[in-house]
Amino acid sequence: MKHRLKLLSLLLILLSVSFIACDDDDDDKELSVDSELIIGEWKVEKLSTKMTITTEGSGESYTSISEPVATMVFYEDGSGVSYNTVEEEVNEVAFEWSVEAQNLRIDFETEGGGGNPGGNMPGPGSEFSFTMDDMTAIPALPLEVTKINDEIMNAKYLSNYANSPVKIEMIIELSRVNSIN
Repeated sequence: MKHRLKLLSLLLILLSVSFIACDDDDDDKELSVDSELIIGEWKVEKLSTKMTITTEGSGESYTSISEPVATMVFYEDGSGVSYNTVEEEVNEVAFEWSVEAQNLRIDFETEGGGGNPGGNMPGPGSEFSFTMDDMTAIPALPLEVTKINDEIMNAKYLSNYANSPVKIEMIIELSRVNSIN
């Protein structure tokens, strides 16, 4: 009888531990972005871009990390402006923005301005570069917000075009300058 009681107690302990171990993991929840958090002025702290070109039997990767002198202002009405300073010249690009779940879509007004949507390709004696001007030359930029609070916002962009050997990964890190009410 004592042996059965010990066995039953052990079985109950094991079952209770297994139920506790199977608790939902909050880290797996998808981030939902509140558009109210995005409204305001943000300083672009870092723009990291990696381009991978895969050809038959080989692959080449190029990385560009920049700390642009740039701010992005997101207004409540879904409009915005990007200000990028290059060699004391301020490039201003208007945009429209919207949020769905954790996705932030920015539609830049690219007429006649900006840089190269693909960045500057490396060639003999040069390196790959991808600047804030290159980013604002992309007409429709779908970003996945990976972190956002009152002080910081991090987002990433991943393109893997079908039937194309080019894959681009971009991470943009911003810090809040001020809120707009």
